[in-house]
Amino acid sequence: MKANKKFFGTALALALACGVGIGATLAYLNHVTEDKVNTFTSSKDIQTEITETEFHDDIASNYYPGQVITKNPGMVNNSDTESIWVAVKLDYVDNDKKKVSAAEFEKYASIVYGSEGNYQNGVNPAWIKIASNNTSDVYMFSQQVAPHTTTNPTVFDALKVNTGIKEVIKTEYETTTIYDKDKNPIDVKNEEVNTSVDYYIANEQGDLVKTDVFTLPKFEVVVKGFAMQATGVDEATAKTELVNLVNAHLADGENSYTAK
Repeated sequence: MKANKKFFGTALALALACGVGIGATLAYLNHVTEDKVNTFTSSKDIQTEITETEFHDDIASNYYPGQVITKNPGMVNNSDTESIWVAVKLDYVDNDKKKVSAAEFEKYASIVYGSEGNYQNGVNPAWIKIASNNTSDVYMFSQQVAPHTTTNPTVFDALKVNTGIKEVIKTEYETTTIYDKDKNPIDVKNEEVNTSVDYYIANEQGDLVKTDVFTLPKFEVVVKGFAMQATGVDEATAKTELVNLVNAHLADGENSYTAK
């Protein structure tokens, strides 16, 4: 009986020992497959550019106060098959080559849309402001632009130069009086000896402030375009992504744009 107990105890110990050994080498079933590569290619592409058919540099470089200067920036979809969403960034540059806000720019000129005799201030309502920073604004066209199509209407149609820009001509005369032999004045001659031209512009308070001598102030509206695919993209998503696209292409020192 003792021998059996001893044998049974030894057998159990061996079984436990074998169990431990099996457990240490046990692994889950596994297998690693070869690579299965699916390659996707596409000939889809979008191409766009700013178009401007009514701007004449010779007129803009020789303007007069109060003049309406035609300028009609838009965007054309040069893609063969893809419709797109588009937006433009408008930068307003003053006489000192600094970017200013649209409100500050109005001391130089106002952006207008419409036609001669019926111009309205601002950007055409078909273009929706979607973002701005401290100086510039971003406008998105409210419709998808089909292939080989230009946005209609354009962003705006003209610039109206501020009539507060004044040209002041100052002329100095030298007066000569001619006398007879009895010292009685018989003639007076006024001879022009000096003429100067000064230019003034209205400041924020409406006061005229002298600008560069010999020239009317220079100013610019810079238009930069952005585009993205329209397929599978609704208007709300397009607004968000176009603002992201603008922020991804900021100039050095330019503040990021906040969506409206």
